[in-house]
Amino acid sequence: MRIKGLPLLSLTLAFLAVNANKADINSPIDNIVASHGYAFEEHQIITDDGYILKAFRIPGRAFIRDLLIPGPPVICAHGIIDSSDGWVVNDEDSPAFVLADAGYDVWLINTRGNKYSKKHITMDTSSEQYWDFSWEEVGVMDLPAFTDYILQVTGYQKLAYIGHSMGTTQAFYGLVQNLTYFQERWSMFVALAPPLSMKNFNDSHALKFLADEKVVNAIVAAQKLTKNYEFFPANFINSGMMKSLCAVVYDACLALEKLVADSNPDVNDQVASQVYFGHYPSGSSLKQVVHFTQLTHSNKFNRYDYGAQRNMAHYGQVLPPENDISKIENIPIVIIAGSQDLLSTLADTRWQLSQLNHTVVFYKEYDMGHLTYFTHKDMTYFKVDVMEQLRQYHPLPEKTIGFMQ
Repeated sequence: MRIKGLPLLSLTLAFLAVNANKADINSPIDNIVASHGYAFEEHQIITDDGYILKAFRIPGRAFIRDLLIPGPPVICAHGIIDSSDGWVVNDEDSPAFVLADAGYDVWLINTRGNKYSKKHITMDTSSEQYWDFSWEEVGVMDLPAFTDYILQVTGYQKLAYIGHSMGTTQAFYGLVQNLTYFQERWSMFVALAPPLSMKNFNDSHALKFLADEKVVNAIVAAQKLTKNYEFFPANFINSGMMKSLCAVVYDACLALEKLVADSNPDVNDQVASQVYFGHYPSGSSLKQVVHFTQLTHSNKFNRYDYGAQRNMAHYGQVLPPENDISKIENIPIVIIAGSQDLLSTLADTRWQLSQLNHTVVFYKEYDMGHLTYFTHKDMTYFKVDVMEQLRQYHPLPEKTIGFMQ
């Protein structure tokens, strides 16, 4: 059964949503989801190495919650220094809401170290050991933990995985390391702005700055001195600065986007961008950042480089091993790239395509930057292209109620 009309309810929801997006700048994610008329659940997942993670579930519209038969589950995974919030910042065009209205069971995950997932069964975040992780640990620990939990809760055999930026990097690493596991549990993988080999990276001034070994050493020394090992955490100073900067002086926000990620942020919706940065940053480990800067030096999709001596201890060789993505097979992959992306360049993404041609089922380039995937004025890439691929490779059963069907 599907709900097709409901004109009165649609008008009511539209009325309630007036100006909601602007208010989302200061609203926590549960309020954002509820204010737009969706059901919201919070779930806690514990990894095999003890990290306590959060996932937020949007099973559909709140007013039909009791009638709802959730559709196939879809994971949405954030990038570095980010969180689940990014998937709900663009009003009714937010990817999470588009998925929910289509009838999918949406799971917004938060990987270790971000503002929602900063607990551990034994370690405290004040310890250096807690922050000793890159996206490698996320790929082999967090993603299986989320996958197993979601499949157990929903009763489905497979889920679809959508990642943005580091959300794709950790997934590609997980696929290289444990392909059979994911083949059996993921029906498809949608990669938005995937940074793997960063050979052609050259225009993000912020990443260039962090790629300097002297800068990294200075940050590490400062962290040890202050015993604060989180990188760019969500706190009063960082979050308050970003929120004020973008809400009050939007031109400054545009300048920041050009400095970091998007060569043409004019394609982004102003309010959506303000809401996005109102929820940014969300914290990360420095090791994750350093791992990306290493990719800009090595020009390969390598494992973490500990230096020659420690590499011998970790890997049994002087140089870190390369992750061979050409071995990934029998899992449909969708790749969306942006011509204005300063971090995941078209040249690097096309190299990924050449390695994955045998398993990539859809590839398209858009006039987008790295953050545009959440804030674009025209979200056609998601509402049309991504959704068409989902319907083909992760189809909705007939019994699913889709509000906008």
